[in-house]
Amino acid sequence: MEVITCISRNGNLDSFILLRPNQSTLAPHIHHGPAEGYVFDGILELRGGPEKGGALCIKDGFLYEATGADHAATKMLADTTFILQMIGPLTWILNDGIHEVQTYIDAVELWEKQTKNSLS
Repeated sequence: MEVITCISRNGNLDSFILLRPNQSTLAPHIHHGPAEGYVFDGILELRGGPEKGGALCIKDGFLYEATGADHAATKMLADTTFILQMIGPLTWILNDGIHEVQTYIDAVELWEKQTKNSLS
């Protein structure tokens, strides 16, 4: 996952911009607080898409995930750039069934690692 920037208020995982390539996915996860976002470019398939009660989030469109939302992988149907504003952590559900909590600190560490590598 390429994190373009991270912003925090009150130590919460708050705002970050992501760039994801076509056909990539974000693993199944649980939202421990609400999340809202905006798609600058591309298409996200949330919660399995409209056929499964989910949604397609398209360029210049908004998205929302409620507190406690627990859903399957989010799939990119095109190269996609989007911003998410979140309160609280996420729990990623890994292939082996293990749950891994990601906090704001984890997101900042990823961003700093990517930034350091891109400046080298």
